[in-house]
Amino acid sequence: MRQFLKATILLLTILFIINGIIDNYVSNLLQYNRGPLYVTWNDITKRTIDANLIVMGNSRAAWQYDPKIIDSVLHTDSYVLGFPGSGMNQQVIKYRIYDNYQSCKPKYIIINVDYVGTLTWTNGFYREQFFPFMTIPYIHRQIKEVETFSFAELYFPVYRYTTYKGLWTLIREESQVVDRDIYNGYSPKDRDWDGQEFKMMESYHFVTDSRSVAMFDEFLQARKMEDIKVIFCFAPIYIGLTDKVDNLEEAYQVFNMFADKYRIPVLDYTYSELSRDTTFFFNAIHLNKKGAEVFTTKLCHDLDSLGLLE
Repeated sequence: MRQFLKATILLLTILFIINGIIDNYVSNLLQYNRGPLYVTWNDITKRTIDANLIVMGNSRAAWQYDPKIIDSVLHTDSYVLGFPGSGMNQQVIKYRIYDNYQSCKPKYIIINVDYVGTLTWTNGFYREQFFPFMTIPYIHRQIKEVETFSFAELYFPVYRYTTYKGLWTLIREESQVVDRDIYNGYSPKDRDWDGQEFKMMESYHFVTDSRSVAMFDEFLQARKMEDIKVIFCFAPIYIGLTDKVDNLEEAYQVFNMFADKYRIPVLDYTYSELSRDTTFFFNAIHLNKKGAEVFTTKLCHDLDSLGLLE
């Protein structure tokens, strides 16, 4: 019996050591990866971001605001902290982590707001983006606010990584993207219009989650205390989808409430000419690369002409 216990303990010890080696190897590998899942997180944790203007939002921020155009027109140093598939809860968490790692705070934050999921509470989407950073205590604490991980996911990296795309598939796919495809958090989509999903949608309803609303309010209050200027931007959405929103006025009331409370300027492109031309979209809620460039240029000229960036 003693021999069996000794053998079991020895086996568990060996497995624990192997587990640690794998975790260290894979996490370190992905922490230097330039693919879309990890490049922004790696820029954050490696403290390579030096921006006085930050763009926040979900995929509509990550794929639609071109920092090269922003910096060229406005003479800024910008970075896009987009979080595809996220509600405000995950966007705030990402900003917190960014803020913790940077030595200087931005002067301006442009927040992409709209009726498409901004104030929802989301989790579970692209969870593998967190895996390489789960051993970093501060990041782990922040992530736990919006994601729930099982014991096996937390402590057994082989299980953690293979649950999704598979360990080597994940590494291979993320390694195929080179730096030129993603710039300062911006990842354009060079695609043509596909309206199939839009055609099947009879209506759209703006929804909020009280937890995200409270988190957003706390976030805006903190930025006001730091004297960081926040600007709301309703980036273009295909007008056909806007026409299907059955409570659009409610969405405006919510964001106008925040804008009035914290004296936040609002730039609204919901009914712009850009929103009426599918040439600039690849689906109803996302501009393609061409549309993103046209929109960003228009946004920059409006920010300049209105004197919103002092």
